[in-house]
Amino acid sequence: EEGVRRARLAFEAADIVFWLGTPDEAPQDERVVRLRPKADLGGQADDRLGISAVSGEGLDELRRLLIDRARSMLPRPDQLALNQRQRTALAAARDRLAEARPGDWVLLAESLRRARAELDRLSGRHGVEDMLDALFGQFCIGK
Repeated sequence: EEGVRRARLAFEAADIVFWLGTPDEAPQDERVVRLRPKADLGGQADDRLGISAVSGEGLDELRRLLIDRARSMLPRPDQLALNQRQRTALAAARDRLAEARPGDWVLLAESLRRARAELDRLSGRHGVEDMLDALFGQFCIGK
């Protein structure tokens, strides 16, 4: 049960999934690339991409497919790529700015101060400890 649970979690987190099983059991998901391994041994041709590690059949096509999918997932040159910490800081700044309402100058100033603090976290001017905790929490750095 634990293995199935972990496999499902890995599937949900994946950007691209190679399906090597039978075609009728493949999940109906746009992330799934259905492969027919050992294509050099013949077998029934179907809509899967036939590949062979022995003969190299299909590997160029698989490489092109991966490059095309990766390009479609990456931001365009005029867009920004954000990690989770950056997305969180920008969302918090947006929320603080949405709270800023003219009328009560004290509340307006507090909303703007909190929005600036979130932007400072994003730029590294504030919240360095939070950033370092996030960095070292994701990487194992030896002595």
